[in-house]
Amino acid sequence: SWYFWLLGRLLKLLLLRSCLGQHRGAALRNTEALRNKQCCPVWEGDGSACGALSGRGFCQDVTVSEEPHGPQRCVYCMFVLYCNMTMCVCVCVCVCVCVYLPVQVFCTQPEEYNSRAALCPRTGEGPLLSNPGNHDPNRVRRLPTSADLEFVVRIKTYKIGANDRQANRNSLEGFASPETGMSITGQRTMHNTLHIFMNGTMSSVQRHTPPRSHYPTANALIGHNDGYYMVPFLPLYRNGDYFLGNKVLGYQYSYLLNPGTKFVQEFLTPYLQEAQLILQWILGAGLIGAILAGIVMTTVMTKTHSLRHTHTNTYNKTQTYTIRHTHTHTQ
Repeated sequence: SWYFWLLGRLLKLLLLRSCLGQHRGAALRNTEALRNKQCCPVWEGDGSACGALSGRGFCQDVTVSEEPHGPQRCVYCMFVLYCNMTMCVCVCVCVCVCVYLPVQVFCTQPEEYNSRAALCPRTGEGPLLSNPGNHDPNRVRRLPTSADLEFVVRIKTYKIGANDRQANRNSLEGFASPETGMSITGQRTMHNTLHIFMNGTMSSVQRHTPPRSHYPTANALIGHNDGYYMVPFLPLYRNGDYFLGNKVLGYQYSYLLNPGTKFVQEFLTPYLQEAQLILQWILGAGLIGAILAGIVMTTVMTKTHSLRHTHTNTYNKTQTYTIRHTHTHTQ
């Protein structure tokens, strides 16, 4: 109908503005770039498109899935078509921080919406019952502060390899303290804090590691097919791209480990880490102790040798005196 046509045109203008605002490259600062649907700006660091020479990203054509979705009407699911058909795919992970608001829940009755072939009315359907902050106070004592974030971003090393414990990504994800950069046994910080604070869980895929073939490629709720892009995030990622186990993404969660590995990870590793921090002191103390022990042993051996020498001389003198006295008496 004309209503949806008009809404689509307005949404197109808003999305074009969104595309312009989310990419700061020079390629999107003119109408020609928008008209040509090209968003692969040259990075000033190495002079290559998307910083490909430095491994920051690469330019890639955007393809949109044509698989059918559910019966609901959706005028924004194809937002990519209104944006850029060629754009940078970043290697890094974009981080978004949102403010939690005490709002009501929406869209909690998908069966009813599907039966009416319409989107949810977006009206409040009850208060949010997440009880934030009271799920596990032992693991999460508080939400991250701006000072915590500033400390984390000051760590220069982003990530060297999988399961890197010395990178700011490890602290940003919440596996290390934002105050010291070292892990805290039994506690979570930063990003992980929000999951626990809001009573959220993301363990199903990690625990059961289903194959990607289990993810629906068609007829899922609108915008949720495997080949659909996650709206409205840029760079573009498909839903199925993140239907992976944590190990594939380079992460390891202690509560998902097998018992033997979990024992080593949770009980032995913290002590080994603490021992590593004081290793130089242990070596120094051992060296000093060895030197002192050597001095004591040398002193004892010298005294013992001196006493033996004195005892031997006294014994020899006594024997000589006895022999002479006996010889004189015999004559």
